[in-house]
Amino acid sequence: MLRDVGEGLISRTLTMLVVIGYLAAALVRKDPVSVAMRIGYCVFALCCVWFPAVMGIPPTTFAIGRAAKETPARLVWLIGWALLLLPMIITLLVWLQLPAPLRRQL
Repeated sequence: MLRDVGEGLISRTLTMLVVIGYLAAALVRKDPVSVAMRIGYCVFALCCVWFPAVMGIPPTTFAIGRAAKETPARLVWLIGWALLLLPMIITLLVWLQLPAPLRRQL
């Protein structure tokens, strides 16, 4: 069903490159708490991108008195990518808001 998008080698390779970049940036800061937080964040996003069908299954069969529905795998895959790219987008937006002299120093 989702083999062409979510489970493809290209998608998994790109997600690993993004995660490696995040972990490298955290390791440069030499803060173990930052590294641990990045790992936790990336593991959840990676699971959504790599295993969208599994992540879309509800944990219980009933939710608030009615049967829970399975989330479509494509939506889980898309949300995983959004979560993975969100820190980069926020960093870019903050950097663009800095005055030009400060941007040159970074």
